[in-house]
Amino acid sequence: MANKILFLGTGANDWLIEKRMPGMYFRRYTAALVNGEVLIDCGPHIYDYVEECGDPHLLDNVKLVVITHRHSDHFSSASLMRLARNHGFDLVCDDFCFEQIPDKTGINRVQVPLYKKTAIGEYKFIALPANHDVRGAGKDARHFIISMPDGKELYYGLDGTWFTTSEWLVLKKHKCDLMVFDCTIGSKKDARVFEHNNVSMVRMMAKQVRKKDVLAPGGKIVASHFSRKLMPSHFNTKLWLGLFGIKAAEDGMEIEF
Repeated sequence: MANKILFLGTGANDWLIEKRMPGMYFRRYTAALVNGEVLIDCGPHIYDYVEECGDPHLLDNVKLVVITHRHSDHFSSASLMRLARNHGFDLVCDDFCFEQIPDKTGINRVQVPLYKKTAIGEYKFIALPANHDVRGAGKDARHFIISMPDGKELYYGLDGTWFTTSEWLVLKKHKCDLMVFDCTIGSKKDARVFEHNNVSMVRMMAKQVRKKDVLAPGGKIVASHFSRKLMPSHFNTKLWLGLFGIKAAEDGMEIEF
């Protein structure tokens, strides 16, 4: 059976639900559900997706939640507690996030040290340092290589800019079947380029992972975490990235790998 990733949200932190107008194209904060069991990031928009997708049981089988970093568009203690009211789960997060959860009932914290392959249930995780500051030494965002039960690998790289050198050295030893890249910025000159990718950077990264066989044969590259203010319409973003063989994620998109 193929692995599946469902994108519950694909937007940066400038997509505000309170400013959504009826009928407008909208992206929720980035989050993804892998095989219905692994939830990557659990921000305040999670249940907005659940309520609108028509499946109130979408998160019922979540066994593990991975918080990539503490920024409020990726982490919501209220969303985590709501999930825990239905069933228990393992949680990967930093100290700060764990301390912000008032009621940890049903939540079992699991540590995933940098660079060390860590098994959690049927999945294996390698945490890598992202170039995305969250105000504190050693507390920057994390990217992850996630090994599926069947051995296929997913690279999930939101938020961050480029690969760090240490991250790239690890990635070169892997063959990823799906890679998800940050693409917050379009082509505009913006200071966020120091902690987020623009389209040109994503294009160069895609070229290198293909050249160095970090992307497995038949593997797919997806871009996500799009800024409302800095990216063009989804239609134009899709066409733009498609020129380089990169798929533009959107809320509700499901990809097999």
